Amino acid sequence: MMDNGSATTMAPHEQSVATPDVFDVVVSIINFRTADLTIECVKSVLADMAGINGMIVVVDNMSGDGSSEAIQAWIGGLDPSAPVRFVQSPTNSGFSGGHNQGISAARGEFYLVLNSDAFLRPNFLPTLLAAARTDPAGGLF
Repeated sequence: MMDNGSATTMAPHEQSVATPDVFDVVVSIINFRTADLTIECVKSVLADMAGINGMIVVVDNMSGDGSSEAIQAWIGGLDPSAPVRFVQSPTNSGFSGGHNQGISAARGEFYLVLNSDAFLRPNFLPTLLAAARTDPAGGLF
């Protein structure tokens, strides 16, 4: 459980997975009633994350339509070492509030915030990380 001013819960299998102190990149994805899109988004990030020390944090923004449970069930079917965490927000805190929860759930050198309808193209993360490390003063891409 993280402390960011509101109660949140993580998927049980994530609480026992050994993780580094700081990831190269933390990808925050917000779900609000878009289970299928969110799962496809996570799949695209997982496919592009091979060889990268990264973590995906999915935040359900109090969907209330069963999508939270569907996503948790899908994550529960992944290998327990899969770099995916689930955070259930107790309220719908909107885009920025949801991503604040996602960013608070894992420490990263860099953070990528995505809508659930965004799908990464192959080699996006390696290219972005290389650019960010080449020009660390860039700050925002």
